[in-house]
Amino acid sequence: MDRLTSLTVFGRVVECGGFSAAARRLNMSVTMVSSHVQALEDRLGARLLNRTTRKVSLTEIGQAYYERSTRILQDLDEADQIASALHATPRGPLRLHASANIVRFLAPILAEFLDRYPATSIDLTTGDTMVDLIQDKQDIVIRTTPPPDSELVVRRLTPWRHVLCCAPAYLDSCRCSRWPSLSSFRPSIFLYC
Repeated sequence: MDRLTSLTVFGRVVECGGFSAAARRLNMSVTMVSSHVQALEDRLGARLLNRTTRKVSLTEIGQAYYERSTRILQDLDEADQIASALHATPRGPLRLHASANIVRFLAPILAEFLDRYPATSIDLTTGDTMVDLIQDKQDIVIRTTPPPDSELVVRRLTPWRHVLCCAPAYLDSCRCSRWPSLSSFRPSIFLYC
């Protein structure tokens, strides 16, 4: 039997004052609860509980074992909570690649991220060439064009508005015949990772 489970079951028997109450609390059969306690006693070669038809009480050895095992289980719960907290809090480097023309918009967001998560760092590279997330060892890529590979997780972050500016005299001189229609051009910013 699993020793940690047996310790937990033994603790519940002591706290609940009996096998039946512990079985209900642990959602186990009374036989299974009894088997776990018996396995502990067999392993230790000592009786931990005095059993009567109406009452369960700790032996002297059982009292010492219960106090120590309770501390062990509490330490284990604490260790689990610490590990969960460390996992929940971002830490380490974030490798980010972005199109060069949007870096100035990212700067305040990245600064806020670093303030919020001081255990992180950002390794930012820029460029307009397509990057391979695996080969180039990037965590996140922010682009103004969608990636060609459909297996990547892609999220549209925001519409991206381009404004073409020039003097009216320049447009008159070109007669606008060389310029394609821009009315259907609707660029966006994409995040993929």
